[in-house]
Amino acid sequence: MRRFKLNLALATFIAGSAIAITQSSFTPAKAAKFSSNYHFKGTTTAQMKTAANYEVVTSPPTCDNGGSLPCEIDNISGSLQTWLDARTNAQILAAAVQTKN
Repeated sequence: MRRFKLNLALATFIAGSAIAITQSSFTPAKAAKFSSNYHFKGTTTAQMKTAANYEVVTSPPTCDNGGSLPCEIDNISGSLQTWLDARTNAQILAAAVQTKN
């Protein structure tokens, strides 16, 4: 009976260790959040709040800094449409790094 208890204790220890090792080894890492920079392709203020009127850019676009429309918006993480929906046209224009006519 004593030998049975030792074998059971050893088997339980090995099973517990295996579970602990496999669960910690395969815990998925949290996805890194990256921000994106966008260039506004639209030509009117009515188009400012539609994500389809923006394109992702890796280098700053050439803008005339006219002031009435956004040209480049930087560091948007998450959904661009969600970001746009949460802001007024004036807030979008204020957040723009560069503007255009």
